[in-house]
Amino acid sequence: MIWRLLGITLAFIIGCNAPKPLENETNPAVAMSSLQSGLSTWHQGEQAATLSTRTPPIQFNDDDWVKGRKLEKFEMGALTPVGIGMRVPVTLTLRENNGALKVRKIHYRIYTSPAIAIGRDEN
Repeated sequence: MIWRLLGITLAFIIGCNAPKPLENETNPAVAMSSLQSGLSTWHQGEQAATLSTRTPPIQFNDDDWVKGRKLEKFEMGALTPVGIGMRVPVTLTLRENNGALKVRKIHYRIYTSPAIAIGRDEN
């Protein structure tokens, strides 16, 4: 009887102290598919604003895209959780406005809740 009571008490203590998921935690699958969709849209020569008209809408902020640089190729790395978001390394091959190719290794920070938002992580 004492062991049963001890077991129930221990289960209660462990259950009450279990870590709870963070509010608005980023969904890894949605994060990767949203980044893939955004980079593919850029690669196809579309404007970033077209992403905000999709369902679900994606806010994608990248200065190279805004400045009119063309995305020739991209390679995405593995997701890393950072706070409630995700961080993804990406290698971009960009065509500069003067026609030169430039390879950049950068990171994107992605959030999926309450809305999908993607931007460069400068850290």
